[in-house]
Amino acid sequence: MSKYILGILFVALVFGACNNPNKKEINEVDDLIAKATETEKSLLSLDTSKVFGTKRQLEKDIATFIKIGDTLTKEEAFKISDIFGSKKKFYRLTAGYPKFINQIEISKKQLNDLKQDLENGLIKKENYTAYYSDEQIALKDLDIQINKLVIGIDAVIEKYETDRPELLKIMEELKQKSAVNE
Repeated sequence: MSKYILGILFVALVFGACNNPNKKEINEVDDLIAKATETEKSLLSLDTSKVFGTKRQLEKDIATFIKIGDTLTKEEAFKISDIFGSKKKFYRLTAGYPKFINQIEISKKQLNDLKQDLENGLIKKENYTAYYSDEQIALKDLDIQINKLVIGIDAVIEKYETDRPELLKIMEELKQKSAVNE
């Protein structure tokens, strides 16, 4: 009989120990971890070979255009400005890509550490609120920055690829004008 009582007490202690008083906070952190993973997937879904390849082609075209150095008509200037106007988005994305990957990894690690501290009862509720708020704000800012660069990049690439033949035609005409003037 005493074995049954000891067994029941053991089971009660195990179930009692599994009820973490920080369950609500753990769920909040899990939600942020899921948001960080979603942000990471958004960034990693980007076709980087296409983005970086288009950026390299854009840089070559700009360098070629600068070498020509001839006077443009107003229409040509507007068209060139429109075609090369996307370079800022490419530069920001390619420069920020490694930084974004790193920031996501740091955020996920900090959130997992926070979750572990909550599960082990190593963090006070007052401290949790500050840590959670900081991580939430950092992740929201990171998500906004990434979405600003990632959303619409395919359209920018497509526009550049569509406009590039016209750019090459303008550059060829400028080369011919330059050769005639020499």
